[in-house]
Amino acid sequence: MKNLILFIFCLSFAINLLGQEIQPPIPYKIPHEVNINGNIRIDNYYWLKEKDSSRVIQHLIDENKYANANILDTSVLAKKLLKELSQEYFNPPYIAHRQTDSVHNGIILFNKNGTSNKYPYICKRFPKTLYAYPLLDLDSLSKGHKYFDYKLKYSPDYKILAYLIDTSGSELYYCNFINVITGKPYNETINNITSYCEWANDNLSFLYVTVNPVDLRWEKINLHELGKSVQKDKIVYYEKNPNCHTYVTKDETNRLLIINSESRNGFSQQYIDALKPNDKLKRIHPFINGLILNIKPFADKLYILTNYKAPNFRILETSLSSPACLDSCKEIKSSGKDGFIQDFHLCSNFLIIEERKQGIPTISVFNILTGDNNYIDFPDANYSIYLNDINSNSDTIEINYSSPVTPKLVIKYCLSNGSKTIYSYSLTDTSIYNPTNYILKVVYSQGTDGIKVPITLFYKKSLLLNGNNPLLMEGYGAYGSCEDVGFSSFSLSLVNRGFVYAIAHIRGGGEFGESWHEQGSGLNKKNAVDDFINCSKYLIQKGYTSPNSFFITGGSAGGVIAGGAIVFHPELYRAALLRVPFLDVVTTMSDSTLPGVKIENEEWGDPTYKDKYDYMLSYSPYDNIQFKNFPSVFIRSSYNDSRVMYWEAAKFTAKLREHQQLKGNKILLLTKD
Repeated sequence: MKNLILFIFCLSFAINLLGQEIQPPIPYKIPHEVNINGNIRIDNYYWLKEKDSSRVIQHLIDENKYANANILDTSVLAKKLLKELSQEYFNPPYIAHRQTDSVHNGIILFNKNGTSNKYPYICKRFPKTLYAYPLLDLDSLSKGHKYFDYKLKYSPDYKILAYLIDTSGSELYYCNFINVITGKPYNETINNITSYCEWANDNLSFLYVTVNPVDLRWEKINLHELGKSVQKDKIVYYEKNPNCHTYVTKDETNRLLIINSESRNGFSQQYIDALKPNDKLKRIHPFINGLILNIKPFADKLYILTNYKAPNFRILETSLSSPACLDSCKEIKSSGKDGFIQDFHLCSNFLIIEERKQGIPTISVFNILTGDNNYIDFPDANYSIYLNDINSNSDTIEINYSSPVTPKLVIKYCLSNGSKTIYSYSLTDTSIYNPTNYILKVVYSQGTDGIKVPITLFYKKSLLLNGNNPLLMEGYGAYGSCEDVGFSSFSLSLVNRGFVYAIAHIRGGGEFGESWHEQGSGLNKKNAVDDFINCSKYLIQKGYTSPNSFFITGGSAGGVIAGGAIVFHPELYRAALLRVPFLDVVTTMSDSTLPGVKIENEEWGDPTYKDKYDYMLSYSPYDNIQFKNFPSVFIRSSYNDSRVMYWEAAKFTAKLREHQQLKGNKILLLTKD
């Protein structure tokens, strides 16, 4: 749905569909003093934070009416695009020896969708029979709820199904249990838990995460024994650090239950044997801000990916039963100067290492016995790769590969001899998509501080780079997240209509490791905004587009980037789409009652310190709005989003529209439940 709205937005402005003559809502202006550390600002739209008040709800309704009236003419286009974006471009290949049915204990488990069902039946049937026994009717559970999300978690022996339901959009679930063999439900219900949960290997113990009731920080790991009262559940781990949240996972071999402690700049793990969930936790190293530890077992060894004394990461080895301190662990593999290690997996006597070289993802295979290290070659300038589940006893791994110009591939790679078997997805219609008709490349914009920022570009070969092409650029630049490029029906449909599609790999992301992230976060956050603006100027200068045809988009933390771009340099853009955007940096980060704010301090800064307050104020999109000729802007928000509050978008819309000097350009806000 995000892609559909974004697509309609771009095409609507490109072919001038928007523009119904209707007056926008005029919100109240109620001056409110915001006093942060003795610094006072006046915020006329602070009152929009009054969630559930009648005047706020009415204002959001009025904004929705105004937005819907302005996109009314796009309904026909929407139906056409929905069909186009949902079509299949490829037929998957047949891969021998791949299991298609999920068979456990003589029962086949599968999902069944009726013609009118939005959510599936969870069913079981016995081999060589046709009758399906329903276990769980999710569609019925969704009735009467405006929002509905679910998670399923089977016990290791597949005899018990835990199902988690969220009907508010808060990302807090209730959990019930069903006996798969008998089909009967259990009596207990666990309320207000996160989606992170794991079964112990005794098939009776269920670990789950509860949150702090004030700031919703993931705070406690609890253990529930099936058939017993929830009130008697044991606390396995309590995360006392207010800058961390905790959650439970299993390793890839399902041998360990792993307790994760994570801040924005640090990550540490403890573990217990999944067969012995009541054992004492084993810790490698106490949590330290900035230190990252990621553990995986193999045989009687424990392997650790860490940045301890290695900013680009290395892999260490120690005993699984009696782990040594980090200084006493054996180093197995370190990264080179031009890349960093993101993740690793263990298979036979090999480490399968996910790395980045010059910002591009790649995979190397390291032989633990010989020390040999081989890189797997991939064909395009930029791409997306991910590994299928790895069998630790197998000699092969399976890699999913795609890029905008290469049809989807499944690559089976033999670890012992390096041979590759490639399974190609066949094209359904080469008249719709022929890979030879497109260009995919990476160019570099140079910032004012000399840093080169990569931009991935995708467009048709027939396009003339004369400055007249519509172009859509995305940017995120936060939390060390990497923006990889795979095949997308959305980008393809835009490109087929003459667009250039661009992704700016700005600082704050993780394409070049933690240093790239650090250069665009905290007291360096303005670098991320400046990078995006400099990328925009570069694309205009090189003739890929012009300000009259330049569209940008950013979502969540990327709202600071795209929002900042239109506030500081509105003359560069035709229009912007902001998706659940973070925009009011200083006021939000000063409110410690909001979910996750303390944890977020490490990414954005703590405005109670004057130097950080001044710096954050200098780039906060909301606080830097002045009377200017702004492009058209479409903002999508969510009333119940627990990460980025709806009022970020509502306040920004009101203030931007108040200061808009180009009255023909629309500022639209659409808020969903």
